[in-house]
Amino acid sequence: MHPSSVEIRRAGADDWAAVAALRSAAAQPAADGGEQDEPTWRTECARHTYVVAWSGADPIGLVGSSQAGDGSVALFGLWVAPAARRAGIGRRLLDEALAVAAGWGAPLVQLWVSPANEAALSLYRTAGFAPTGARQRMPGQPEEEILLAWHAPPPPLAPLYEVLRRRRDVRGEFSGAPLDDAVLGRVLAAAHGAPSVGLSQPWDFVVVEDRRLREAFREHVHNERAVFAHSLEEGARGRFAGIKIEGILEASCGVVVTYDPERGAPAVLGRHAIADAGLYSVCLAIENLWLAATAEGWGVGWVSFYREAFLADLVGLPVRLRPVAWLCLGPVRSLATVPDLERHGWRARRPLRDALHRDRWEGERPWAG
Repeated sequence: MHPSSVEIRRAGADDWAAVAALRSAAAQPAADGGEQDEPTWRTECARHTYVVAWSGADPIGLVGSSQAGDGSVALFGLWVAPAARRAGIGRRLLDEALAVAAGWGAPLVQLWVSPANEAALSLYRTAGFAPTGARQRMPGQPEEEILLAWHAPPPPLAPLYEVLRRRRDVRGEFSGAPLDDAVLGRVLAAAHGAPSVGLSQPWDFVVVEDRRLREAFREHVHNERAVFAHSLEEGARGRFAGIKIEGILEASCGVVVTYDPERGAPAVLGRHAIADAGLYSVCLAIENLWLAATAEGWGVGWVSFYREAFLADLVGLPVRLRPVAWLCLGPVRSLATVPDLERHGWRARRPLRDALHRDRWEGERPWAG
């Protein structure tokens, strides 16, 4: 077998038999346990991503990976058949697994390895992995394993990606400090610079500082909160009770972002087949505002517990305008590192790999979040 004849590729669900055979040869059961039959292995190949080395029709090596909700990736089960070792196949499998992680935007890749496995340690170190200091002993294993980590190199636009990572839906972290008009102007200019269908720019921004208006809106929001709470089952209602849904009075101001479907009408270029394209444009303006505010050290909280007719009347909107969002806006003491809903156990973040499809829809991936 010549190394150049070995093909390295990602396994699909139809490759379940090859994955099962390789993990069996390596004495590794399916990661989720259970019966080791075809349905189990098909589920295994859907829940995790496997990279397989092939010599012709024969599978000779593999490595598995799984992405967590925070974007990090765990590698596991790297194994090459004894007859195919010392031919660089392990490194090729590892490189492809890192490429998969990069495609998911993973900032961190980790794996556990026995400190006695010198060949594996050498392979991982040459690929850029380093010890983290963490150790574990798995049930039935005689010795501890050590955790190695690989950090993705910072992209050329690292500051932009850092803003994307730090952005949060803010509730209780607003400081209430007075607005800096220069910062507010930059943030609104960023929103106004968003792309829009047919260059229609169908948005307007109503900056609300009047406390009486904000108090009236907050009362309405809490009435709607009660309506939603009443619709929940008891367990969910208990979790929801501890979640703060707005920072209307804590924030320095509110910004009502509106949508005008008549702007540029009747011939809005690009909207004739997708009526909601104008609404999507307003959402792009909101995202621009959010990211600009984050870059300025401010926070944004999107309040959605309201009836549109109430908010339109509260701020005096013409009938044709639709209030798309009330955004709480202003300086913050800090931004949370974990989203509120995740911290309160309402939802877990879904990994990118579960949302990613190639060329065609590939079906739902099992996800417990």
